[in-house]
Amino acid sequence: MSFLKNNLFKATLIVSLLISSSVLAGCTNSIVTQKKTYFTVEELYTEAANISVQYVSGNFGNPDPAVVQKIKFFNDQAHNALLAVRTNVENGATVTDTSLSLASTAIDAFVAYLASQNIKVTSNTVTAAGVTGTSTN
Repeated sequence: MSFLKNNLFKATLIVSLLISSSVLAGCTNSIVTQKKTYFTVEELYTEAANISVQYVSGNFGNPDPAVVQKIKFFNDQAHNALLAVRTNVENGATVTDTSLSLASTAIDAFVAYLASQNIKVTSNTVTAAGVTGTSTN
């Protein structure tokens, strides 16, 4: 009888370890995917922020004060949402899908506003309000 108990215990232990390892692998893959998404979103933000700095600095002529005000608003929204995610990534904490979604939505709104003002990047060429020039980035 003890032989049967020992084998049953070993079988149960092996099944438990297999289930635990598959759950952990799923968590690791999810964390890796979240971090990849974060870095993609941060790259898009950095590009939009760099372009907006060029516009605000007058690299495309005299900036419209109303556009500058809106750029600052959208930049702040995107930066704050991204900062919340970045803090978790840097600390090795869990990044929630909600926080990634909020950051992505804020950055998409920022990029959409820039595009609506004809401030955008096409390859290495930055354009703004009909002015075309080579980006220094």
